[in-house]
Amino acid sequence: MPQVLIVDDDPSIRALLSKALSNMAEIHTATGWMDAMKALSVKRYDTILLDLHMPGVGGLALLDILSKKPGPNRETPVFVITADTTEGARAQALARNATYFLTKPLSIMTLRNLVEGVLKKHAFKGDPPSTGGSGH
Repeated sequence: MPQVLIVDDDPSIRALLSKALSNMAEIHTATGWMDAMKALSVKRYDTILLDLHMPGVGGLALLDILSKKPGPNRETPVFVITADTTEGARAQALARNATYFLTKPLSIMTLRNLVEGVLKKHAFKGDPPSTGGSGH
């Protein structure tokens, strides 16, 4: 089953996204930077849903690490999901290789369709199944 990591400091957003995608992937969650770094270092995910603004180190720094350092998730598609609707935030996220930049409030149907498309594309490429690690 595909593996999805949701990184968001808001428990209600993590729950909403988890529920929306639970029938199409195994869902793992991280509450912020440290949780995400631990999860990303031990497991390859098929997609990552990332909040842009979190306390401490935010999503842009995580995108920098994913795109610049070798690791199991360097090529993993990242969906930035944020309340920041500024063009600057969008440009910064996309410049750091975010696959999609989605703003809140979010259409769950749109998210499901986009995630499904990414997961199918990876399955079609014959990517090896994700292994290791444990969900939160």
